[in-house]
Amino acid sequence: GVLVKINTILIPGVNDHHIADVADTVAKLGVNVLNIMPLYPTKETIFGSIGEPSPALVAKARKQAAQFLPQMSHCSRCRADAAGLLGVESTPEQFELLHTVAQLPPARSEPSGCDTKKCSSGGCGDKNVMPAAV
Repeated sequence: GVLVKINTILIPGVNDHHIADVADTVAKLGVNVLNIMPLYPTKETIFGSIGEPSPALVAKARKQAAQFLPQMSHCSRCRADAAGLLGVESTPEQFELLHTVAQLPPARSEPSGCDTKKCSSGGCGDKNVMPAAV
């Protein structure tokens, strides 16, 4: 009864040749939707010297994977601080508000009583927060 979405980072020359196999495998395991996202290289990381995949390569991977699973293709750059609803277009006013809020300094660096060793967010130490992946 739970919707399961898999995020897959498309890395040219590393996994671009078997994204469809990944989609086939996870579909057989009961996954509902696949989100293929292009690599955004970060300097001084293991994939920092690999170029970002072309839009054509991303489109090709999504088309191949769509044989096995519905594709989530509306995200331009998924981020931990993403806002909005899936399938609902954001208004210009919402974008302006998000831009304004992004420019504000945080009220405080972390909630009081935060124990970063107890949760993945590092924000509260609350038992109800999903633990970091092992």
